[in-house]
Amino acid sequence: MKKELANQISELLNNENQLTIKYTAEMILRNSENYVYILDETNRIIAVGELSKVQWYQCEIKHISVKKENRKKGLGIEIVNLAELQAKNHNCRILQCTIRSNNIPSIKMFTKLGYIKSCNFYNTTSNNDVSVFHKAISTKINKL
Repeated sequence: MKKELANQISELLNNENQLTIKYTAEMILRNSENYVYILDETNRIIAVGELSKVQWYQCEIKHISVKKENRKKGLGIEIVNLAELQAKNHNCRILQCTIRSNNIPSIKMFTKLGYIKSCNFYNTTSNNDVSVFHKAISTKINKL
């Protein structure tokens, strides 16, 4: 990944999210394999998401961000689908995401994609109520 692309990713993440730590291009470059993104016809980032491995069997999707002028076009769903594919390539069995409880569009999108809310908590760092959503992405999971 080139530094210009990392700059675009950090700018979009910082502008579109209520983050407690600001992203830098250097942070993005150090973990470039964790990002899935969509470019427009001029090779500019218009949507991005971060995927990180939490456990050998579990990954987390973080900070799905779509530029305002590109919303309502299904790009958030595309980013989640790309993250799910990448998680499967990492042999993850479960995906999780944490969403601010007042972020209704994200909650609707993840619920539509099969994610189930498993718990709520108050994040003292960001002063937000948040919900954790999970989804099984492997056919090798035993049902209870």
